[in-house]
Amino acid sequence: MIATTNDRYILVEQTKLLLKQVPVLVVLTSLVALVIAFFITKWVSPEVAAIWCVLICGTSALRYWHYALIRDAKITVDSYRGLLVLLVFFSAVSGGFWGALGIILPVTDNVLVMVLTVMLLVGMVAGSLASLSIYKYAYFAYAIPAILPLAGRCLASQDEILTMVGVLSLVFLLVNMFHSHLAQKSVIRSINLVLENQNLIQRLQFEKNNAIAAREQADRNSEAKSRFLAAASHDLRQPLNAMGFFVAALMNEANSQKVKELTVKIDQSLEALRDLFTSLLDLSKIESGVLAPNFTSFHLSELFKEITNDFATHEKIKHVNLEIDECGDAVVRSDRQMLNRILRNLVSNALRYTSEGFVRLYCEASDSHLIIHVSDSGEGIPEDKREEIFKEFYQIGNPERDRTKGLGLGLSIVDGLCRILKHRVSLVSEVGKGSTFSVLVPKGKVTEVVAHRPENDVWTDVESANILVIDDEEYSRAGMRELISQWGHGVYTFENPDEAELFLDMEGIEPNLIISDYRLRNGVTGDQAIRRLQEKIGHSVPALIVTGDTEKDRILEAKSSGFSLLHKPVQPAKLRSALSYLLTNG
Repeated sequence: MIATTNDRYILVEQTKLLLKQVPVLVVLTSLVALVIAFFITKWVSPEVAAIWCVLICGTSALRYWHYALIRDAKITVDSYRGLLVLLVFFSAVSGGFWGALGIILPVTDNVLVMVLTVMLLVGMVAGSLASLSIYKYAYFAYAIPAILPLAGRCLASQDEILTMVGVLSLVFLLVNMFHSHLAQKSVIRSINLVLENQNLIQRLQFEKNNAIAAREQADRNSEAKSRFLAAASHDLRQPLNAMGFFVAALMNEANSQKVKELTVKIDQSLEALRDLFTSLLDLSKIESGVLAPNFTSFHLSELFKEITNDFATHEKIKHVNLEIDECGDAVVRSDRQMLNRILRNLVSNALRYTSEGFVRLYCEASDSHLIIHVSDSGEGIPEDKREEIFKEFYQIGNPERDRTKGLGLGLSIVDGLCRILKHRVSLVSEVGKGSTFSVLVPKGKVTEVVAHRPENDVWTDVESANILVIDDEEYSRAGMRELISQWGHGVYTFENPDEAELFLDMEGIEPNLIISDYRLRNGVTGDQAIRRLQEKIGHSVPALIVTGDTEKDRILEAKSSGFSLLHKPVQPAKLRSALSYLLTNG
């Protein structure tokens, strides 16, 4: 029968365990042999007793020498076989020398000698059962030659008692061999358990290593995705920003009605592109886990006012009554921008699916939270669709993908942002009567409220001013120069602060306002460029930073500079409002 790999591993372990028994067996065998040799001199010559004792002790010494020689060697599936055979051979030799007592002693002539010999051999065979049954053939090799000579001699005599002793000796041998077989089975089961545990540990270690490798790979992928999103966000916002300025400038220069209509359509398409870009980027950030909330306490009424202003000119306002409550002095703790986006998306979605009636944004207080509701009298959402609507690009009743009905990303972004903020979002809806989305937001502390100056699109006409623009993208500089000059200002654009400093030296023009992109070439930041120019001029000059960065650290750096900040793509109206404010208030 061909041994399997597992069988060979078991034999390796049996060999190791059997080898560990050698020192104890050698010591006990030698001590017992010395004592027996001393006593048997009463029945055999001293020379015979001495030869027998030397053979026993010599074999034991040889076994120990062999043990000492290989005890530190590594026993493998390739090397165990020869060692196991040698250990069985030593057991057989030792058993044979003990069995010789049944021949050299006068067991058939002296009852006392017979009894002592039987007791000695039976004791030696029984005593070795535990240590040699690790490998039953080692025990068989020891027990059989130890018992057979005595049993054979007793059976060969014609004495009835001796014959009975011989038969009982053989029975005793067979019983012990059977017990040895059972003992080996127990040893093999134990070895199997150990091997299974080792295999389990190896598998767990392998899976752990795989998990660690997968986590490290996921971390690398996440870092790569974060870098990609940051780069894509910055690089794609640049042309969108410039395109918005060019479209606004073109609209101002349009002479014919036809050109104006085409320009409006271009502007609407650009706005759709901005929305799509922002939504896809937000969704990618949510999925990649790169968004980290910045929790602050703020008045909810301020957020509601901003939403009121943003939706004041929405096309659906003509047919739908938009009701936005003030919510009194309610203070919440959340990420202001993320919560703003959540509520805008919910209001926008409600207006889109409500043809007449109302859309209402309001709040109610609970013990430790505020519940913000967005209710509408629209179509309602069937029960089997209430989970589907939070999936990307899923829309009810828009199989033709009509873009006027949105992109199907609004609610998936709401769901993702609520998960990041740990704000529970829920839905109650009845088909034909309308829906109510509710967001559970923790209350904030009035003492922790930070003043916030909302962005708006309102501007007042100001006197013509000299404005320096620093941006390393040519089309961004060109778009800003074209648009701002139409507002009656002198615009001077430069790729870097060095060019701007050279211009100030040569022309002697003192700017009234400095506008700079935040991320310039050679590691220069917008606030560094502005401060260099202010130092060159000799006094503080109003300044504005525009940035296409979305990384939290970069945004915090830009905000910490103390200068006003606008995010690309900048709406022309917001840019004009910011210029008006800075030129008026410094």
